[in-house]
Amino acid sequence: MNRSKFWGVFCLAWVLLMSLGVFSSHALLAQDEIVNAVATVQDTQGVIVGSAFFTQAGNNVWAVIQVNNLPPGFHAMHVHGIGQCDGSTTPPFSSAGGVLGDDAGELPEMLVLQDGTGYMATTTDRFRVAELMDDDGSSIVIHTGRNADMGAGIACGVVHTLASAETAAANLAAIAAVPLDQLPAKVSREEGAEHGTLVLTLQSMGGIQIVGDVRSGAAGQIGDVTREGDMLVFNFTEITYDVAPINLPGGFRIGAQTIKLDPAQPSTLKMDINTGEIFRDFHWIQTATDVLYDDSPSIALGDTAKAQVAEVRDLGDNRYAIRLLTHWKSLISLETWTIGGVTMPSGDIEATAEFDGVYIMDFNK
Repeated sequence: MNRSKFWGVFCLAWVLLMSLGVFSSHALLAQDEIVNAVATVQDTQGVIVGSAFFTQAGNNVWAVIQVNNLPPGFHAMHVHGIGQCDGSTTPPFSSAGGVLGDDAGELPEMLVLQDGTGYMATTTDRFRVAELMDDDGSSIVIHTGRNADMGAGIACGVVHTLASAETAAANLAAIAAVPLDQLPAKVSREEGAEHGTLVLTLQSMGGIQIVGDVRSGAAGQIGDVTREGDMLVFNFTEITYDVAPINLPGGFRIGAQTIKLDPAQPSTLKMDINTGEIFRDFHWIQTATDVLYDDSPSIALGDTAKAQVAEVRDLGDNRYAIRLLTHWKSLISLETWTIGGVTMPSGDIEATAEFDGVYIMDFNK
């Protein structure tokens, strides 16, 4: 395809994409603005039933919510203006106050499937993440009914940052259930144990954003956990993710991709058992089917991520389930890249993703 023909196709695609609202503009953020927040969602009995992530991207906020063990059907879901989740009030979770800012906190209804699970990714420009972290905080509340007849709250989560003191304290409280004196332990997970939303911000195209679905790969052992002094050390060796194809108007398509740990480098998650701080050092290889990154189908990904231990459950037989909430970010700098043989403008791609995943720690030797 010659240069003029390419740009003709590209401009047509741009018009289609913008008119259909597939992409959004990525405005600059204030240097000290809070851009990431998370909530661990609990039912009226205090049992963890899900998570919610909020990410500021320009003027928009991406919200990713996933739940389990809730009643099937459609449920109203809102961000409320007070960071308190008391399931013993009448009605439950009225402690969270009213919906944030003249109904700015309204989110689309969530459909919970017959197996009790629900997943939704949406975007809004009616509030910023920083507003969720004001003096009295905020909460996300899921209701019994639909928006027209919300009913009482059935689940609630207080919104906070992953770098907060509250997060570190929650990490320590959760990990206290693990028999650290019996280390080392094997770490595994079930197939599809993690589900996330991937957002690619294409800086060379004016900051447009592409959204994709990501799920973890095959079941099996993915590493081990040991202790080094005051550090709990997770050594990971076999983590994979499948990125679903992304079809774009105008004839562009990013085919299925895989993200795997780089076998040539160690990947670890460490937690200070005195402070609750978590430190990650991961190395990934992303491989595409119909995309070339600098003339190669594979590209190395850095990993800037923050994580929280949301829950630890005793499964019996010396096995424990550990639930991790992770906000992941990587910057990809490209001299050239193509989609389906069509050359795209070079530059940086910022990749971010939110993950809620369950890992199994097995202390049986």
